[in-house]
Amino acid sequence: MNKIFNLIQKGESFSVEFKQKISSPKRIAKEIVAFSNTKGGYLLIGVDDKGQMVGVDSIEREKEALMVASKIYCFPPVDLNIDTVSLNNKSILIVQIDEGKNKPYRCITKSDDERIYIRVRDKNLVASRDVIRSMKDEYFYEREKIKLDSNEKKLIEYLKKNEKITLKEFKKFTNISKRRASRILVQLVKKGLLRIHTLEKENFYTLSFE
Repeated sequence: MNKIFNLIQKGESFSVEFKQKISSPKRIAKEIVAFSNTKGGYLLIGVDDKGQMVGVDSIEREKEALMVASKIYCFPPVDLNIDTVSLNNKSILIVQIDEGKNKPYRCITKSDDERIYIRVRDKNLVASRDVIRSMKDEYFYEREKIKLDSNEKKLIEYLKKNEKITLKEFKKFTNISKRRASRILVQLVKKGLLRIHTLEKENFYTLSFE
């Protein structure tokens, strides 16, 4: 019980957001990805902007909206920890969102576009290209703890700047044998870093998160 009082007392911040109710799954998805892309945080559903506990009309309806938002309108899907407390016959949902391990997270906007948001102070802002690039680097080198040799790193950096690459192109710019180049591409596909695209004439490869 003390947890919710402490969160409300601190007010909306870098790690806390108040919502009187969830108006739509698409809108709350923005809050979810912003916390996931930053350091995590809490959504308090049933608390207005002034920090007054107003409660929700239906706990199950709010939970369903959260599940739709986190699993359908967030990519990759986000896991939520949801607790419910009752104070003076008013039900409040405490939604804990951990910092994501699969950054960058995208959400579907009202216009059906995909956007990447981050948390800045008490606001959700569209991430800049540099921030997105940093999150992608984190995905490769920190989250997965994958050891990459010099040729593999060259390939990853190349694909961050170019849409795709073929075996022939990879072999040429790294100056290695066709057999070795093929083995590297296959291993990176198995590790989940690359995606293979099969065509009638020649296969090509792209980054798995693009």
